[in-house]
Amino acid sequence: GAGDSARAEWWMSEMREHRVETDVVTFTAVIHAHLRVGSTAAAEKLLHQMLAKGPQPSALTYGSVIGGFAAARDAQGAEYWYLQMVRDAGKPDVPAHNSLLSAWAKCTDAIRADH
Repeated sequence: GAGDSARAEWWMSEMREHRVETDVVTFTAVIHAHLRVGSTAAAEKLLHQMLAKGPQPSALTYGSVIGGFAAARDAQGAEYWYLQMVRDAGKPDVPAHNSLLSAWAKCTDAIRADH
């Protein structure tokens, strides 16, 4: 439940307090924990933190966020992070692309999925 993502955040702060490096795997795991409980805002906050201070998000990080927004039926949010992935990494991977299509397919405004 919601405690899972809060606990993941707590462990990440414990790592920092003990000067254990938080890398892209750490951030992606905590982002994924937030998305599992539907907290796209908390996941997005961490992704913004990664973009500002590092480490750089991986394709898996972006894919998780895009998929999380798709699951939340937030196609605009999924599209925003898809476009950010394209800007940062160049070419999106197939899972990210499929998550974006899924997000638009779940919305009533499915016109964008045709483009």
